[in-house]
Amino acid sequence: MLALDREGFIEFRPPHPDDPESRPRATVAWADALAASGHGGPLAARSLDVELDDDPFGVGVLDPDQPRHDLPVLRIAAGLAAGIPLDLRAELVDLDRPTTASVLAAVSACTQAHVRHHRGRLPDGRLSRRGAMTWVGPLYDWTDADRELPPSPSRDGWRQTELGLHPAAEEEADTARAAHANPYPVAELPLDDHLVRVLGALRPGVTHGRRAWRPRPPADEVERRRDALTRTMLRHNREEVESWLGNRLPVLPTEGRDVELVCLRDRFDWDVPDAPLPERGSTLPNGEPWQLSLTLAWLPVGLDLARTTRDELWLMDELVSGSVTWSPWTRPDEDPRGRSTSLLEPAGGYTGVTIGGTRFGVQHSRAGWTRFGWGARGSGVEHDVALHVPRAPREALEFLLRCRDVP
Repeated sequence: MLALDREGFIEFRPPHPDDPESRPRATVAWADALAASGHGGPLAARSLDVELDDDPFGVGVLDPDQPRHDLPVLRIAAGLAAGIPLDLRAELVDLDRPTTASVLAAVSACTQAHVRHHRGRLPDGRLSRRGAMTWVGPLYDWTDADRELPPSPSRDGWRQTELGLHPAAEEEADTARAAHANPYPVAELPLDDHLVRVLGALRPGVTHGRRAWRPRPPADEVERRRDALTRTMLRHNREEVESWLGNRLPVLPTEGRDVELVCLRDRFDWDVPDAPLPERGSTLPNGEPWQLSLTLAWLPVGLDLARTTRDELWLMDELVSGSVTWSPWTRPDEDPRGRSTSLLEPAGGYTGVTIGGTRFGVQHSRAGWTRFGWGARGSGVEHDVALHVPRAPREALEFLLRCRDVP
């Protein structure tokens, strides 16, 4: 890699903010590097690294009778990273043990062997049609490859780990390290400096989910009424849902004379108007157990749902919404190795906080919007709650802490 960098085939970038070890990121021009490794190219020397004083393997002077391992590794890396075709059998035949270990770690990182796919089980023991994934770790890790390196005085620190960064990137990396070192801190008003720092560093997502829906083209009143909420969803009041869950739903500071909570669930062909919530243990017509999935929306008092469509609902700029989900399927235990913070994610940077002894996930779902998720329990019923607040993470968390009946 040092030779590739020296010849200009690597573009180094600052470390990812979520990387606690601050390792630099790099983009490699694989096709150009392979072309340069051919006869007469700048990478066509007998060995790419023999002239380096800090050669990790302590070779010093290359034995001309020994096969070189750098070009096969270059071609294998180009195949894994850029999809460039190669003859794998020809490249593997001359690799020594340490180099083979590195190739095994690279192949393991490119597979799905670090997750285990499984199907959930129904309460009676039958397999469900729903699937899930559990993190089990890589089949062969880079630490396994490191153990195959021969002893060498220059072995320590032979990997390039530091670059001069822009001040903003250094601050972001420091914030990520601080968040990883203090997962799920207690959130109370006023917020402490650590939480303010982490929340301010969460990048908004680039995918917007259902809130990216756009209004449909104008249609006549018949079509609008056909798609109205009262025709596609059933309405339940707060008291009915809280009685079913055995737990209170959040009460927003803005709730009262002007704003009310409306609980909605999808209407199916077999539902009748004003149908109550089915009892736990009920089954669907196909024999699968029924699960609860409710949409929570804090709407202006008196909003005519018979003349409001879903698209119009989600386009309300100040709408606070959420969901409640209960399922009879057994969920796998949470992996304790999972990180509680990731500042940069396509769906939005996230972190964790603790409120009233309950762990909450906080995600900057899109610019100016924050999603909270937590698990609740009431009367023996475990369920998940999510809340979407039209505010940036710091203001949204302060808003949540002012709500009543939040764990």
